[in-house]
Amino acid sequence: MKISGQRVELGEIENALSEHDSVRECCVVCRMRPGTSDKVLAADVVLEAVVTDVESLALPDFLQRT
Repeated sequence: MKISGQRVELGEIENALSEHDSVRECCVVCRMRPGTSDKVLAADVVLEAVVTDVESLALPDFLQRT
Protein backbone atom coordinates (compact mmCIF):
# COMPACT_ATOMS: atom_id res chain seq x y z
CA MET A 1 0.00 0.00 0.00
CA LYS A 2 1.06 3.60 -0.43
CA ILE A 3 0.81 6.29 2.22
CA SER A 4 2.10 9.81 1.55
CA GLY A 5 3.65 8.51 -1.67
CA GLN A 6 5.69 5.84 0.13
CA ARG A 7 5.20 2.09 -0.25
CA VAL A 8 4.41 0.66 3.19
CA GLU A 9 4.22 -2.99 4.25
CA LEU A 10 2.15 -3.42 7.40
CA GLY A 11 4.16 -6.52 8.33
CA GLU A 12 7.40 -4.50 8.25
CA ILE A 13 5.96 -2.00 10.71
CA GLU A 14 4.67 -4.80 12.98
CA ASN A 15 8.13 -6.42 12.89
CA ALA A 16 9.84 -3.13 13.79
CA LEU A 17 7.44 -2.56 16.69
CA SER A 18 7.81 -6.18 17.90
CA GLU A 19 11.60 -5.80 18.11
CA HIS A 20 11.26 -3.28 20.94
CA ASP A 21 11.89 -4.97 24.30
CA SER A 22 8.73 -3.54 25.86
CA VAL A 23 6.31 -4.72 23.13
CA ARG A 24 4.54 -8.01 23.82
CA GLU A 25 2.08 -7.96 20.87
CA CYS A 26 1.10 -5.55 18.12
CA CYS A 27 -1.16 -5.21 15.11
CA VAL A 28 -0.98 -2.51 12.41
CA VAL A 29 -3.93 -1.69 10.15
CA CYS A 30 -4.67 0.88 7.47
CA ARG A 31 -7.79 2.99 7.88
CA MET A 32 -9.39 5.76 5.90
CA ARG A 33 -9.51 9.12 7.62
CA PRO A 34 -13.22 9.90 8.14
CA GLY A 35 -14.61 12.30 5.56
CA THR A 36 -11.52 12.11 3.32
CA SER A 37 -9.75 9.69 1.02
CA ASP A 38 -6.57 9.86 3.16
CA LYS A 39 -5.07 6.62 4.44
CA VAL A 40 -3.68 6.50 7.97
CA LEU A 41 -1.93 3.77 9.91
CA ALA A 42 -3.16 2.65 13.30
CA ALA A 43 -1.31 0.33 15.65
CA ASP A 44 -2.60 -1.54 18.66
CA VAL A 45 0.26 -2.40 20.98
CA VAL A 46 0.36 -4.51 24.14
CA LEU A 47 3.30 -3.51 26.33
CA GLU A 48 5.32 -5.41 28.89
CA ALA A 49 6.32 -2.13 30.51
CA VAL A 50 6.02 1.62 30.02
CA VAL A 51 7.85 2.86 26.91
CA THR A 52 9.38 6.32 27.04
CA ASP A 53 11.90 5.99 24.21
CA VAL A 54 9.71 5.66 21.10
CA GLU A 55 12.53 7.15 19.04
CA SER A 56 14.42 3.86 19.52
CA LEU A 57 11.93 2.04 17.29
CA ALA A 58 13.50 1.05 13.96
CA LEU A 59 10.87 2.62 11.69
CA PRO A 60 11.61 4.33 8.36
CA ASP A 61 12.19 8.09 8.64
CA PHE A 62 8.91 8.99 6.95
CA LEU A 63 7.00 7.02 9.62
CA GLN A 64 8.76 8.65 12.56
CA ARG A 65 6.94 11.14 14.74
CA THR A 66 7.60 14.71 13.64
